[in-house]
Amino acid sequence: LSNGDSLSGDLVKLADGKLVLKTWYAGELPIDRSAIRSLSPGFTAAKMLFEGPTDAKNWTFFNPAQGIRINQLPPNAPPAVVEQMQKQLAQNVGRWDLKNEGFESRTSGAMVGRNFKVLPDRSSLEFDLEWTSYLNLYVNLYTDRLDSYSSCNAYSLRINQSYAYLYRYTRLRGSQRVGGNVRINLSAVPKGRASIALKVDKKKREFALYVNGKFMTKWKDIAGTDFAGKGNGLLFTSRSSNHIRLAGIRVSEWNGSLPGQNKTAAANNKNDFVVFNNEDTITGKLLGIDKGKMTFKSTLSSDGLAIPLETVDVIHLSKEGVKGASVPANSARITLKGKGSLTMQIKSWKDGKVTGVSPVFGEATLDEGILKSVEFNLGKPRNSASVPSRPTSPYSSTTVNRNVIRVRPINGGIPPEAVQELELQFQNKNVDPKIFERLQEQRLQVRPIPKRR
Repeated sequence: LSNGDSLSGDLVKLADGKLVLKTWYAGELPIDRSAIRSLSPGFTAAKMLFEGPTDAKNWTFFNPAQGIRINQLPPNAPPAVVEQMQKQLAQNVGRWDLKNEGFESRTSGAMVGRNFKVLPDRSSLEFDLEWTSYLNLYVNLYTDRLDSYSSCNAYSLRINQSYAYLYRYTRLRGSQRVGGNVRINLSAVPKGRASIALKVDKKKREFALYVNGKFMTKWKDIAGTDFAGKGNGLLFTSRSSNHIRLAGIRVSEWNGSLPGQNKTAAANNKNDFVVFNNEDTITGKLLGIDKGKMTFKSTLSSDGLAIPLETVDVIHLSKEGVKGASVPANSARITLKGKGSLTMQIKSWKDGKVTGVSPVFGEATLDEGILKSVEFNLGKPRNSASVPSRPTSPYSSTTVNRNVIRVRPINGGIPPEAVQELELQFQNKNVDPKIFERLQEQRLQVRPIPKRR
């Protein structure tokens, strides 16, 4: 969208200046065409195999400096075995730690990984990175070992702040570079944050890298005669003693499409511009979308061509028809689980439902289960207040910091920490009083705010 938001769902139709997007979390959303910058109709919601991390027992931890390995437990592990693992993790230092649904490390050589029952022939790995000072991370895929990034049969993605590399490892032939390196220039990224995605086609031995949603390169393994990875493992290895955090790890099936790979740009801003899966392009006017086809008027046909959406990579709508979206006062930015975000003014939040108003699609009610985080008071100075989560909270992970409230509810509802933060903002006149009043109506206990030193 023109305001930077992005949404995914079933594309029902585009007609009369409205695009209707059907979602499981908010029903049908009628989006103004003038607010849309681009569409990727070939996107298919793939089967999610894993999203986390949420529990340490589902991972293997290895500390090569001390030779300590703590193995991943089976789903039906008895409580005594789980307790023993937790004791081992508490005693082990110089490794990855699970904190607030993310892994954190300050030790070079620390490893964390897990085995899956199966990794499909076409898969997608995505994860979010945060680091301080210096980044150096190895990510092994389809590996058959979780205690070595080199003595294995696997592919290894190497990432630092300037470049990304891909290596193949086999126990017989050692390491070999796959293609050339690619400059990713993360040194310019503010606050040391980036989102990484690697698409893998096992049969073709092809790999595609995306950084912050932008297509960077495609590698093809031409060494040897077969796919180097012989296992179903995923392994992360820190190669820096500086702080690094991994979160939002997602492993899913992949439909094989590579959006954004075609770098051709529209010739002018007065026409809509379509890029097809085979990298052909066409310019003209998008007349409408219905029943899996788009009607497109171009110089080839004055009546409009009926084109199946499955052949389309991306549609760039005319910049001349796109209107810039302003952010209304007291707006919140909601980051959705998986992918996507939206900006809206929150009217109420109760009984597992969030109701708000968007300048793009009007009023809508969202299922609380889609929320990953909520950032209040967009465009206003950020507070430095931080309210730590209590271990006894019924919420698996709730972080409140600088107007950002990350909600991971187990039993639904708003966490007391969130109400505390809103109370603090209310006192400082940084939040709409109506929001606070509605939250108070839910009769949640608001604990005293501790004095900050």
